[in-house]
Amino acid sequence: MSNYSRITRRQFMAGTVVAGAALAVPWYFDSPSAFAFYQSIGLQKFVQPLRGVGPGGIPVAAPDAFSAPVMGVTHYSFTIAQFTDQLHPSLGPTTLWGYNPVVALGGGTQPQRHLGGIIVAQRGVPIQLTFTNTLPPKHILPVDTSVNFSDARKHQNATTTHVHGGFTPWISDGGPFTWFTPDGQYGQSVHSSAGNIYKLLNPGLQPGQGEYYYPNDQSARMSWYHDHALDLTRLNAYAGIASAYIIRDSFEANLRNRGLPDFIEMVGVRSLSLFKTRSSSGPTLPPKIPPGPAQLGWAACGTRTNTSRTAGSWDPTRWVCLPTPRLSPRCSATQCSAMALYIPRRLSRPGAIACASSTRARHGF
Repeated sequence: MSNYSRITRRQFMAGTVVAGAALAVPWYFDSPSAFAFYQSIGLQKFVQPLRGVGPGGIPVAAPDAFSAPVMGVTHYSFTIAQFTDQLHPSLGPTTLWGYNPVVALGGGTQPQRHLGGIIVAQRGVPIQLTFTNTLPPKHILPVDTSVNFSDARKHQNATTTHVHGGFTPWISDGGPFTWFTPDGQYGQSVHSSAGNIYKLLNPGLQPGQGEYYYPNDQSARMSWYHDHALDLTRLNAYAGIASAYIIRDSFEANLRNRGLPDFIEMVGVRSLSLFKTRSSSGPTLPPKIPPGPAQLGWAACGTRTNTSRTAGSWDPTRWVCLPTPRLSPRCSATQCSAMALYIPRRLSRPGAIACASSTRARHGF
């Protein structure tokens, strides 16, 4: 018969006390404590206008005055830096990390803003970008430096840039091991048989810089680009290293002839919203929200006819039409098929103004 070791009650109690004490010890001393649940102060909603883009708002990147080395395409320059921004009138300055274009659309010196560095590209027109990492050594958020995150233990200010969903050559895809730090350290994937992959695109790069080439061989869309460094992606994106990456094409541009509002790089954007409720007295909106499509004469126009959106595809149980501002609020079925933008009926609500991107509406979400 097997012999099993037994422990006394006294030994069990002693072991429990030791284990509890071990769990209570703050093992990682390089970061402040992070609680599983934290309730911030209550903030009043709708007390300030939504931040727009361009001068006075979120900066949009503009090209440099010089072409990209090696490839000869349009070139942009960015810094990745620490800064402060006020995110709500009841809050003081918040410390953030993020992108900042060296040249901003609209000119002049524009302050760095949360989610700044919006990129607007054209389909089939490649661009090249230099990112200069100026982040301080210590992260603004608590960093897990346990054995599961060994790279975070070595450096907390590593970055690399990835366009989410972009068709990008691997040397510019921002893989997790292509990180670089301000002092000139590089991840293992930066080193190739041909040398530093960033310097293949820009031989004159300085320590702390990375170079990326984006072909933009995709249809019109709003994507985003963000940090992608190993062990730090979640923290860096949460800290603010992210912004919009917009690709334009001729199809989308032609929609402006049918009432699509002009592009943000032309006139700026004041607010984006999917739904705005409407009553007999007009739109009901939160205070201080800038004018949007519902206030400019857009109206939902449903039809139960067999008028085709495209040949054989009209299903009145699934689709409602959204006439352009040039049409009256009450549009005919013919107008609906010829001029209007379409949204899925599941996104429409009784008595609602359905405001949606025409590009997404065309493809039915």
